[in-house]
Amino acid sequence: MNAAVRLLLSTNRADDMWLATGLLEGKKRYADAIPIYLEIARGGSSYADDAAFRAYVLATRLGMTAIAATARRLVPNDSFFALKLRRTLDAPR
Repeated sequence: MNAAVRLLLSTNRADDMWLATGLLEGKKRYADAIPIYLEIARGGSSYADDAAFRAYVLATRLGMTAIAATARRLVPNDSFFALKLRRTLDAPR
């Protein structure tokens, strides 16, 4: 398990890193998945907004308030996940 996670993370590809978080969460290693989600969230991939929201959810559940606040700030305002955080979006004109 750890070897698979290390291998996936070594690629530095968001899609592989996302798979690694799935393996960690499958083993209930939520705290280990959060830093990976945050790394993905700080990147420019299509996984970034989803990763930020997932980090927020996990950190909130684990009582990691400072990390949850960081993750929440990483959710882009124009994202579907911003709506889930009850932000309002400007409608295109």
